Amino acid sequence: MTELAAGRPGLRKPRELHDVHEFLDQVRLRPGMWVRRGSLQHLDSMLVGYAAACEIHDSDESFDFWNSGPFSQWLWKRMNMAYPSNLGWAVENERAAESAGTSPMQNTQVVPSGTAECGWTDRSRTDRQAHEAPRGHG
Repeated sequence: MTELAAGRPGLRKPRELHDVHEFLDQVRLRPGMWVRRGSLQHLDSMLVGYAAACEIHDSDESFDFWNSGPFSQWLWKRMNMAYPSNLGWAVENERAAESAGTSPMQNTQVVPSGTAECGWTDRSRTDRQAHEAPRGHG
């Protein structure tokens, strides 16, 4: 295996990942391995599955990628959309890529860089959890 550039995160096994942001870093490193046919809708489905598993297993990890969540709100502004899309961030990103004549997976760079710009990945996992509101079950 070739060496990775200094400062670039290396490939890791899923059991070595601690949160959704570390997972997205892995997707960014090897998108073809994680996302079929480069579809952001497949990535969105994986993220929703991740959120469902966190809920089932009583994880307190925040999930910023719902259609009305912080990532989508940030993305709508970045895409100069006057209002949120009910179709979701994945569909709108794929439409934008098609209009620009680019691959939708080129826009996956938006996911990790978008979270960093919003300050989400700059906090440690513990710090993110400390800032979350308690969730009720019912």
